[in-house]
Amino acid sequence: MNTDHGAQTPLEKPRHRVWLTIPDVLAELGIDRGSFDHWRRRGVGPQMKRLPNRTWRIRGDWFDDWVANLPDDTYRGDTLGEVA
Repeated sequence: MNTDHGAQTPLEKPRHRVWLTIPDVLAELGIDRGSFDHWRRRGVGPQMKRLPNRTWRIRGDWFDDWVANLPDDTYRGDTLGEVA
């Protein structure tokens, strides 16, 4: 869907141009923030970028690649399958 001015809406942007917030990712995965932070501390979370305003974002294609490479025994609570 284009606006009257021809600009793309966020849903029409190419996935590499979409920047997800942590709440977006939590909602997508159906997990709580503690589980997500635990994964990040263990180094098994998705790639992230810190913006100048000190907030974190995850590029859409980075998130998609990370989800595609999860073990078959996908995320359960804060264990993330068998990932060490």
